Amino acid sequence: MPEGEPVVRREGTDLTIAVVGPTLYRVIEAADILQEKYGISTEVIDLRFVAPLNLDPIVASVKKTGRLVLTSDAVDRGSFLHTVASQIQTLAFDHLDAPSPWSAPATSSRRPRSWRRSSSRRPTG
Repeated sequence: MPEGEPVVRREGTDLTIAVVGPTLYRVIEAADILQEKYGISTEVIDLRFVAPLNLDPIVASVKKTGRLVLTSDAVDRGSFLHTVASQIQTLAFDHLDAPSPWSAPATSSRRPRSWRRSSSRRPTG
C-alpha cells in the first residue's frame, strides 16, 4: 500500500468512521457492537497517515454512507482531524446527512455520569 493511502478495514453502508492511530482497534469493536445491537453497518477506514493523505477513499465512503465520524487518541486541540473534517465538508458537503440520528451532543462525555443516565436527572435552572 503506497504512503498516504487510507485502508478500508471494514466495509459498511450506514456510517463511516475514519480513524488514525491505535484507536482503530476500539473502533472495530464499536463497529461490531453497532452491527449486532443496532443493525448499523459501519465502514471503518484506517487513515494510516496524516501527511500525505489521499482523501478520495474517505469522500467515496461518505458518498456511500452519508455520515462521517473522525476519531483518534490525540487531544482535540490542534488535532489534524480538524483539517480532515474541514476538507471532507468542502469535498462532500452535498453527500453528508446531518445531524446523524446516532450522534450524541459533543459535550455529553464531559457531563457527570449521572447526567448521561437520564435526562430527567439533569439539574434545572
